[in-house]
Amino acid sequence: MAETEQLFKDRNRVAEGYKDKSVFISGGTGFVGKVLVEKILRTCPDVKNIYLLIRSKKGKHPQDRLKDVFYSALFDLLKKTCGEARLNKVVAVSGDVMEENLGLSTEDRKKLINEVEIIYHLAATIRFDDPLKKAVLLNVRGTKFMLDLAKECKKLIVSLCTVFQMLKTLFFNSLCTKTRFIKRICQ
Repeated sequence: MAETEQLFKDRNRVAEGYKDKSVFISGGTGFVGKVLVEKILRTCPDVKNIYLLIRSKKGKHPQDRLKDVFYSALFDLLKKTCGEARLNKVVAVSGDVMEENLGLSTEDRKKLINEVEIIYHLAATIRFDDPLKKAVLLNVRGTKFMLDLAKECKKLIVSLCTVFQMLKTLFFNSLCTKTRFIKRICQ
């Protein structure tokens, strides 16, 4: 019984951490990104917004790609238990991690800088047959552009980057506070 109560308390603590917070996610239309978005929406009802960086792909605009994400069976439980209105917390932001400044419009960049408290950088290619230039642009330079944005965020509390590394492990996770984060960037 005590173990169940502890799990419930821990779950509430996580939800409390997202209360009234704005989250920015790159790679939100990928496998890991979709799972993260669904989990935050389902378990953290008071999250303010989730901004997803979405590029146009195969003639589809970011808004249309976001709708496609929500048609996935992954979101069925969320829609059933919390209602479809919860999906309105997710905002598609047009951009691309391979473009300078993440391909963000000036207006969108300012909005993110002024509102975002939590960043998850999940965009990456893990295809071993991609040309090296594409992998570098997406996995390395894209991460640099995300870090540049994070340094400018006025309310940033946490930044989590999942970066593909060919020579080491498949994923490298770093979780750091803004102070430690900026300290590492400036070194």
